[in-house]
Amino acid sequence: MRSGGVPRTRPISNPERRNKFAVASATCGFASIVLCFLFFANLLAIGLGIVALAQIRRDSTYTNRHEAVIGIILGFVTLAVWLLVWWLLETERIIMSPD
Repeated sequence: MRSGGVPRTRPISNPERRNKFAVASATCGFASIVLCFLFFANLLAIGLGIVALAQIRRDSTYTNRHEAVIGIILGFVTLAVWLLVWWLLETERIIMSPD
């Protein structure tokens, strides 16, 4: 304690570090699902997630690797749904087109 009776506070040594690309990747992944499979959001989720994983691999003090992985997974899931819907629509168009 100091002379005034006030205890000394310890400085925070290392607060939790969060990679901003991982947060953006998870946000875009969730947005691509919530906003009716918004097409460019899933591509952003995949790209940002890959960049975040590369940065997290280089600097192990980041604590949110799971957010990058979630963003990549959601991005690929919504991309697969987009491709499936596109393929079904194209198949339907080919079948229903007059010869």
